[in-house]
Amino acid sequence: MPALSDRETTVAKMRKRASLTVEEMAEALHVSTRSAYRYESGESSPSPLAMDKLRSLGDAQRTPETMAKFRFIDLFAGIGGLRVGFENIGGKCVFTSEWDRFAAETYRRNFSDGEEHIFAGDIREYTSSPETLALIPEHDVLLAGFPGTPKTEYVLKSLPFGMA
Repeated sequence: MPALSDRETTVAKMRKRASLTVEEMAEALHVSTRSAYRYESGESSPSPLAMDKLRSLGDAQRTPETMAKFRFIDLFAGIGGLRVGFENIGGKCVFTSEWDRFAAETYRRNFSDGEEHIFAGDIREYTSSPETLALIPEHDVLLAGFPGTPKTEYVLKSLPFGMA
């Protein structure tokens, strides 16, 4: 396990994602440069409001659709882990479906999408007729997350007593 000084903090990752220097981050968060360096090193933590601001600055740096290499939809999205990888290689998410209320709430906090992005709850609402199916935007790639909870429960129930 790497030493604490070798690991990148969440704040550092968010700052880099927003393409900011530490000094620019300090200015954007209305804190001293010294405080920003403390956030960066993990010595202290920014307020939730400051984290939201940093997150929104990072979201603004995401690949605009006009510059995207491809468009994709994210079905059974969970909290969006699969989406991150596809955005990192130049994709633009245009549709998301996640039926779980708590996962959907976390997903929305992780990704601030514009009005062109559709966030659907249950995908079955869009597959009930040709008219509703046509509401799913054109896309090049379809992501479909593996439904983890049912599989995990099945695996745990099938283990011998005391193994889980």
